Amino acid sequence: MSMLNITPSPANLPPSLVVIDDEKAIGDLICDIADTLGYDTNAYTATSEFKSSLTGREDIIFVDLLMPDEDGVEILRYLASEHIDSQVVLISGYDKRVLKSASVLGKALGLNIAGELKKPFTLKEMKSVLNNCLIEQTASPSIHNDFTLQDLELAIQQERVFVQYQPKINLTTGSTYGAEALVRINTPDGKTIPPGQFIELAEKSGHIKDITRIVLTDSIHFCKHLQSIGWDINIAVNVPSVLLTDVRFADEFIEQIELAGIKPSSFTVEITESALAENYAVSLDIVTRLRMRGIQLSIDDFGTGYSTLQQLKNFPFNEMKLDRSFVSDIHDDENKAIILKSIELAHDLGLDVLAEGVESKEIEQELLRNGCDHAQGYFYSRPVSEDIFIQHLQHSPATEHNKVM
Repeated sequence: MSMLNITPSPANLPPSLVVIDDEKAIGDLICDIADTLGYDTNAYTATSEFKSSLTGREDIIFVDLLMPDEDGVEILRYLASEHIDSQVVLISGYDKRVLKSASVLGKALGLNIAGELKKPFTLKEMKSVLNNCLIEQTASPSIHNDFTLQDLELAIQQERVFVQYQPKINLTTGSTYGAEALVRINTPDGKTIPPGQFIELAEKSGHIKDITRIVLTDSIHFCKHLQSIGWDINIAVNVPSVLLTDVRFADEFIEQIELAGIKPSSFTVEITESALAENYAVSLDIVTRLRMRGIQLSIDDFGTGYSTLQQLKNFPFNEMKLDRSFVSDIHDDENKAIILKSIELAHDLGLDVLAEGVESKEIEQELLRNGCDHAQGYFYSRPVSEDIFIQHLQHSPATEHNKVM
C-alpha cells in the first residue's frame, strides 16, 4: 500500500474537518456545526470513498466505530499505517467502555485522539469537542514535526535549550507552593519547540542526559534566586529512566544542591512507573538515597503503568501525581471512580496527591470534593519564564506563607 503524500495545509486556507459515518444525518449535523466555526467540511458514508478522498492535510477526522464495510478499529489501523497526524474524534453508539478502549487503542497506534462522543450526543457535547480541538490546535501547532537529530544537537551546542516553570497550587489554601520545571527549545528564528517534538528523539539518541542536566542546573539556579528574593518554592524536575540506571546520578544532583546552598527538600524528583521498571534494583538504590538526603519523590502519570501498586509499596514516594488523562475527563463516572480510589489509596499510604491537567474551575472543585491536595494546569497558568513566574508569585495573595522570613 502506498503512503499518502502528507503536506501541511496552506496557511491561507480554513481548517478542514472530515466525517466518516454511515448515518448521513450524523455526518451532516457535525459538518453543519463545524461550518459555523469556520471549517471546510466533508462527510462520507462509505470507508472506500473516505480513504480515496483522504489527503493527510485534514485538521480533524470524526470516525464512527460501527461501520458496515470496515469497522472503526480497522479505520484507525489504516490512519496509523498512513501516518495521519490529524486530530481524531471517535463517535459510537457502543457503551462507554468500548469507546474508551478504542480511544486507548488509537493512542497506542500513535494517533492524535482528541475526543470521544457517545451517540446520541447533544449539540452542547458536539460543540465542546470541537472547541477542545480548536484549543489543542492553537496550543500545539505541528510546525516542527521535521525536527531532526542535527537540530537537537545544534540546540544543545548553541545553548538554546531552556526551562519554563508551571505553578503548582495547594487546593486548600490557593497558594502557589511549587513549580514544575519543563524543558523547551528555541529555534534560531525565535520560535519555541515543546518537549513532545524532541524528547523521544533525545531519548533514542542518548541526548536526554544532556537535556536533563541542563534542566537540573537551571532549576537549582532559579531555586537559589527565588530564595534570595524571599520565596521558598519547591521545584519538581522530571528524571528519565536512563539516569535511574546511573548510580552516580544521586551523588551528582545532591552535590549540586549542596554547592548552591539550598536545602534538598526544595526539590521534587518526578519519576514515571515505566522508568522504575527498567532496572529495578539500581532505581531503588538511587531513589532511596535521594529520599534519605531529603529530596522529595513523586510517582508521575499514576495509573498509566502496569505495576503501580508494587511501585507504591516498594519505593519511598512522598507524592502521587494523577495523570491528566483521568483529570481532564473527571466528570466521566469511571475516571471519577479511579481518581477517588487513587486519592484514598495515596492518603492511606501517607502520600500527597497532585492532579495535573486542571483546566477549569469545575475540575478544581471536583478534585477538592474528592480530597485532592494539589493541582497544576492551564486553569492556573501555562508554563512561563522565570520573570513571569515571579510576577505570578507577587500577584498571588495566598502565597504569603511561602515567603522566607
